[in-house]
Amino acid sequence: MNVLKAHPEQVTLLNAPIEKFAKDHVKLRVLTGPFKDYEGYIIRIDRNRQLVFDFAGRAVALRGVHQEDFEVAE
Repeated sequence: MNVLKAHPEQVTLLNAPIEKFAKDHVKLRVLTGPFKDYEGYIIRIDRNRQLVFDFAGRAVALRGVHQEDFEVAE
């Protein structure tokens, strides 16, 4: 909710379930920036790399994470 308030232009609610985006991708954790500690999948949407994660049963995409550092979430 804090991200939605602070950066609404970077948030997109997706209609597909998270399982669609998780297929063939590795779950990552963001290490830097405003989305630090978020976990999800880096997916190319509209020619832009976005972090897609599950929020209350909905898939949510965050723009602006392509320059952040990541680690594999276990």
